[in-house]
Amino acid sequence: MNEISTEIKRKIKAYLSGNLSRQDENSLFDWVNQSPDNFSKFQSFVRENEFSLNSTNETDVAWQRFQANVSRKEKSLKRKSISKWVGIAAMVAIVVLAGYYGRNSWSPNQNAIKLKELVVANGKRSEISLTDGTKIWLNSGTTLRYPEKFVGNLRIVELDGEGFFEVSKDPQHPFIIHTPDFDVKVLGTSFNLSSYKEDQMNSLALREGSVEINSNLSKENIRLIPGDLIVLDKKNNVFSKSQADLQNIGSWMNNTLEFSNTNLLDICKSLERQFNVKIEIKSEKLKQIKFSGRFKSDEGLDQLLELLKMTSPENINYKHIQREKEELVILE
Repeated sequence: MNEISTEIKRKIKAYLSGNLSRQDENSLFDWVNQSPDNFSKFQSFVRENEFSLNSTNETDVAWQRFQANVSRKEKSLKRKSISKWVGIAAMVAIVVLAGYYGRNSWSPNQNAIKLKELVVANGKRSEISLTDGTKIWLNSGTTLRYPEKFVGNLRIVELDGEGFFEVSKDPQHPFIIHTPDFDVKVLGTSFNLSSYKEDQMNSLALREGSVEINSNLSKENIRLIPGDLIVLDKKNNVFSKSQADLQNIGSWMNNTLEFSNTNLLDICKSLERQFNVKIEIKSEKLKQIKFSGRFKSDEGLDQLLELLKMTSPENINYKHIQREKEELVILE
């Protein structure tokens, strides 16, 4: 077994102390997942340096995120041979052993955590209750990853998409949500979190309680109070905070689509998920037109497109094309 390079050692130390950049973090994940030999080297290095003796909440978060990433890549390989999802939401039947080693001893003989994945298809919604009593409502096109049972000092899940959370209060065991772009720490509260990978704008609106957001884009954690709305502009790497309408937080659960100064590109991505269609915008200029308003999704796609057409400062025409496997809507 070849020695680990100095650069990899630096990344492991920085990662487990919570000080590694997302770019270097991805690079470390890639290296570990290249081969079983690399994964063994990672385990050995951690044990030899006794990182577990200095375990903190931040270190636990880093380690559990690493385990979730390894598990997710294992699942992606298995998923290639699985048929298409059917029904309102696909609960992955394959349970992946994440290779989790106890934080106190890092022993390979510890029981592995069983990770599950809930995938909500476009045009569908779902809800789930976790073992700690937390309730989550999931919007179309969303993936939630969570352990079968929470262990340790932290309750950690991963979200790619949109969900409304009612987190069971347990100050001794903070609830952590990993998203593609930032992390959310919760003690017990309700809020709406939208974090689709493909969207330019991600957001969190807090109904009650308090949460903290941690991101490489901010030197300090961002704390929210009820009524706060924080938006991440991924194109410009900027967070902005404003006031949300408490009554309308999570309005999608009541078949209401709400947009505030949202460009047409992101609106169409939302419509794709809600109506399970593919939308192509032919004009780059049209993609950046911004709209604000509230729409009832049960009125149908054509009605919403007509409203956008009537309120747009630019001419918008649309047409439907029925393809073999999906419906295509073209805006031009």
